[in-house]
Amino acid sequence: MNFPRRRFLKGLGGALVGLPALSIFSRPVAAQTTPTPKRAVFFWSPNGFNLSTFYPRNRHGGGSSAFGPLTADTFAARALDTSTTLTNGVPRAIFRHPEWGLRNLQAYSSRISVLRGMRNSRQGFLDLADGGDHGMNTANRFTAAGIGGGQGLALGRSLDYAIADAINPVVDGQKLPLVLHVGTNADPRNGNGTSFISYKGPEDPDPGINNPWVAYRRLMGISSGSPAEDHLVRKRRRVADLVRGELQQIQGLRLGNRDRQLVTNWLGLLEETEDGMNNMGLMCTTAARDGLAPEANVRAYEGRTNDQLGRYEDFQQIGDLMMKIIALSFLCDHTRVATIQWSSGAGGPAFGSMGIGSGQNGTWHGGERHHELSHRNGSDGAEPGFLTDVERNMSWIDMWYGDRYRDLLGYLDGFSLLDDSVVVWMPEFGDGRQHHFIDITAVVAGTAGGYLRSGQMFDCSSNGRWDERLDTETNGPRIGPADNPANVYNLDIGWIDGCSSHNKLLTTVFNAVLPRGQDGRPTNPVRRFPEVDTADPHNHLEDGELTQLLA
Repeated sequence: MNFPRRRFLKGLGGALVGLPALSIFSRPVAAQTTPTPKRAVFFWSPNGFNLSTFYPRNRHGGGSSAFGPLTADTFAARALDTSTTLTNGVPRAIFRHPEWGLRNLQAYSSRISVLRGMRNSRQGFLDLADGGDHGMNTANRFTAAGIGGGQGLALGRSLDYAIADAINPVVDGQKLPLVLHVGTNADPRNGNGTSFISYKGPEDPDPGINNPWVAYRRLMGISSGSPAEDHLVRKRRRVADLVRGELQQIQGLRLGNRDRQLVTNWLGLLEETEDGMNNMGLMCTTAARDGLAPEANVRAYEGRTNDQLGRYEDFQQIGDLMMKIIALSFLCDHTRVATIQWSSGAGGPAFGSMGIGSGQNGTWHGGERHHELSHRNGSDGAEPGFLTDVERNMSWIDMWYGDRYRDLLGYLDGFSLLDDSVVVWMPEFGDGRQHHFIDITAVVAGTAGGYLRSGQMFDCSSNGRWDERLDTETNGPRIGPADNPANVYNLDIGWIDGCSSHNKLLTTVFNAVLPRGQDGRPTNPVRRFPEVDTADPHNHLEDGELTQLLA
């Protein structure tokens, strides 16, 4: 049966625009021959990783290499070490504790990869402009375009916008990515490179939607003054309640088992998402309705101000709602590419305000923001100093973001979307204390329908010799004593020789999600992303894909 989905939905006041793409709305022939669309998510966190504790500690090749398969043993629990062993004058115990970035990703061990051996495309710390080295790394992470003077904004569009232009469905006459921001937004007119990771074009950032209700309304097609809004706001009902009644019409169309399960899962996630927003006062109030700005304005906030949306106490819950909206948006084919930005460069919350860390062993610096902890001294600057148990604090924060990444994979996998997607987690820096633009790590989940390999830690360096840089116990960079004893240690990252530019990963992801011809190869692949050099003389791109990651 050829059932006109949009015509059916039009009669419901727009409240079911977000309905999953059920098979009853497709021609049977198309359903059999149309390839499953590919999707991409970009997950960004600030201040780098704790490189001495982030990685799996398995050794391969008889102990000679950090690179190899991720197995159940990879995620075995790590015990807390309180010994006084020294290596090069550095206490090893500061890196031996249970918390580490990927600790709770065991369920996805065969479906994720950890990529090492990359550098930021923009090299060094020259001509940094506003935002400094934080801004340089943030602006470049998903653009690899270099930065301009003044505000230090990226000189090219980001990968999410490029992918949306190539593969997204047309929604409301446009092909746009879903750009979400957890925390306080900056105004593009006065923000700088630290503020934005998504760019429409050169020096034209997208600050992202930082209110889940605004993103949710857009997904559901609920506009001001529509019958759906009247039903929701004035009658104080949920979308899930509204559409449950309307779905009776669809139930009468004899849904198959797959479609019935999709609708059930979709309604369940709608209810969870709406309940979360309602509990936070983000929806269905008079103040929310009256405060609504035009939907096209991604900086519209409903009911809460921009500052209120940046409350540390709400950081986790807002982020969780945003990830659920990504899963719903993919399922409903409202978009095929999404970006979630957690805070901003040189940012991050004081995690203690979220009630996390209480009751843990050791010293937890709950009042310090992520940025100040990343410097290890509790300061915005590079003053000498080293807080008690600060390495453990940083590793715990990495694990917190790892748990959020795991949750996102779970939401996608719940709708059988993960294997045809690619989900890229990249941080602002390599190491957050020394602000390295070398040893940029990526965690990649999904294979984009078999285009990518998974289940391993990969050496993506250009010479395949990254092992030579590593500490054989931590699998992080070599550790040595600090020039100033108050800093305890330094990391020996090495220099750019042998590094691959991180733009090669962006090229690989772009090609991975393109439609494929009968030979299985992507149609119209790019040789390099970005394809055009910019005016930044310190930005050094490389052609080609990361062959280590290709299936």
